[in-house]
Amino acid sequence: MEKAQEITPSNKRTVAQEKARAHGSLSLTGQDHLDMGSSPWGKMKENLDIPEYALMTDSEIEAELDSAATTLLTPELLPSGMERVLKEFLFRNIPMLESVGRLPEKYKGYDISTLG
Repeated sequence: MEKAQEITPSNKRTVAQEKARAHGSLSLTGQDHLDMGSSPWGKMKENLDIPEYALMTDSEIEAELDSAATTLLTPELLPSGMERVLKEFLFRNIPMLESVGRLPEKYKGYDISTLG
């Protein structure tokens, strides 16, 4: 019989990091943040098992997406590496939000292929 893999802090961190890469940072829970060695904030502190998007209002979600999209309009003003971070934020979170029915109307049909 095969021995089950021991759950360690390192394994939990890796699982949370992979979740963020696959589904976007708004899919992370407060527990995921703790597992990665960071601190949950706001409502996440009291709701460790609920994804961040589920704790946000529709207008908060739209504001997060707007902030990233608007900032990308002037990439020459961004610090090194920030353009990639913002593109990945949109590239990962838009499909995830659409899949859970929380994507703001104005982002439906957003061409994420241009973010590559």
